[in-house]
Amino acid sequence: MKKENQLTKNAISSILKDSNFDDSDKIKALETLNTKEKNNPVNQGLIQIAIDNLKIKIIKSKSNLICKNKKTNDIQKIEALEELKKRYSDKSPTSSPMQKVLANLEYVLVNLKIRSIVENEMFEQEERIDFLKSLQDNQVFEGELYDLIQKTINEIIPIELI
Repeated sequence: MKKENQLTKNAISSILKDSNFDDSDKIKALETLNTKEKNNPVNQGLIQIAIDNLKIKIIKSKSNLICKNKKTNDIQKIEALEELKKRYSDKSPTSSPMQKVLANLEYVLVNLKIRSIVENEMFEQEERIDFLKSLQDNQVFEGELYDLIQKTINEIIPIELI
């Protein structure tokens, strides 16, 4: 068993060090290796950590590039970040660092959505509130993002309606 584990560690290491592969190719190679190790949960765990670390690296670098791109508007950034999230998030991320990165990505997305609706003068006040409430429906009740959206809604509602 130890020899098998060492062989898997060596395979992971060689995949990660191979300069002929980009990060997406490395993920595919590791996923293939993971399916071959279906009877060895220890090796699958090691492989999944390597996969998550690569995904974290990709998500962080691409989301930074998207957010810092001055040539794109908020809607384009939202679309690009949602595509990034969809592409690299698993049904149930295994590692805590991966969950943290995905939560941060969600936070950035919600903030961009809030900003895009609040700053868009084409929408009436009621439409802005409706959009924010629908966005809020997708959040954990009394969670950080839920509260942030509620604060924004409260800022939009005229004082006389409260």
